[in-house]
Amino acid sequence: MKKRGANIIMTGADRYFGPLWGVLGVGRRFPGTLLLMALLILYPSGSFLCRASTEPLPDIDIRPVTALNAIAVLPFENLTDDPDASRRITALVTQELKNRGFSVIDADAVEEFLAKRRIRYTGAVTRMTAREMGEAFDVDAVLVGSVTLFSSEDRTGEVLAGVAARLVSTEDCRIIWANTISHSGDDFEGFLGLGILRTLDELGPRIVKKLFEDVPTDFSVRNNSLPPFEIMEVVTTPEVGRSGEAVELRVKVAAITEEPGEIRAVMGGREFILDRSANGDYRGIITAPDGEGMYTIDVVAVDGGMKSFLFSAAGKMIIDNTPPKVSLVVNRKIFSPKKKGFVTFTPKMMNLDEVAEWRIEILNERGERVRGDRGYGDLPRALIWKGETDTRRQAEDGWYTYHFVVRDLAGNETRLTDGLRLKNHPPRIAV
Repeated sequence: MKKRGANIIMTGADRYFGPLWGVLGVGRRFPGTLLLMALLILYPSGSFLCRASTEPLPDIDIRPVTALNAIAVLPFENLTDDPDASRRITALVTQELKNRGFSVIDADAVEEFLAKRRIRYTGAVTRMTAREMGEAFDVDAVLVGSVTLFSSEDRTGEVLAGVAARLVSTEDCRIIWANTISHSGDDFEGFLGLGILRTLDELGPRIVKKLFEDVPTDFSVRNNSLPPFEIMEVVTTPEVGRSGEAVELRVKVAAITEEPGEIRAVMGGREFILDRSANGDYRGIITAPDGEGMYTIDVVAVDGGMKSFLFSAAGKMIIDNTPPKVSLVVNRKIFSPKKKGFVTFTPKMMNLDEVAEWRIEILNERGERVRGDRGYGDLPRALIWKGETDTRRQAEDGWYTYHFVVRDLAGNETRLTDGLRLKNHPPRIAV
């Protein structure tokens, strides 16, 4: 949650997350996890075998560019409950940039560009989109962002607004500036309570003006030329796996002026040459690294002249070796269905793991399955057993064992087991 009054400036933000824009996202299991890099071991079998490469990564020099003049503003992503927040903030941002002397592309032209390419999500922009907009509109950068707060009042009666934005170079697709800011109307209170902003029409322009206080008028780009191709997609199968498992790596490349002569994937300081498949993408089999965390994948593409182009953090993979933490509350151990008794199983996740599948089985004393169920995604709120079998017949009296199993996206399983007694008949007594 953003702190009110926060104004975090990140000029030169490419040092922190420049290569990650529009590509990486951290799963719920690893909120705020540091990006870990570990050594990948060559997988000894498979139809696509990666070959380790000893060639160095391409050197990247930075050269200055004298001016940042023209900008294309994409509609801001709306992360608030106000349906009009994106339109209002995007209009304010456009006007503020014009006030600062920048040339801003007409909003209708940008909308038409996005519609033709069926681009809906504008909170991030791909490398291809940035380059295409640079060529289509002759702009130096693309501005993308999101409205994180936009409320006429909160529980204290204040107005709130929050905006995040970043400029992406259309020449080398780096983030050249980023800023995020949030304020309430009370943050502008002055002497004797004067200056408090009580409406979004007052707060919005002030927020946007402060957002761009340190926007640069020039920026730097990589000294190497634009690559004659772009990386469209880097996919690992599975996306979330366990250490030591076989992982298929697939890289999809879009040729702009030529096809690459070679594609190498880089993870944990080692490179692996990928083989071109019949459908035109590049594939290889690797072994998932040791240690939990999120691992970034760099791609090095080589053109016909043996020039290398580095695409930093083009993909990612999450390693999860920990079984999900689950609790299961059972309301009773002995019950009588004929007396309208039943057993309730109430499961609950004890961490932020994502559930891929859950299942329950009830076995009799001979180890035979009597009743069971399964599901995918979130755990059920509760499961009820009234003593019936899978064929809807009444189970016989006796002791039963239940197994409740939860499997996460990486395939880790947690199994909870205990016993129950079904008792419909009263005890037999000899006098």
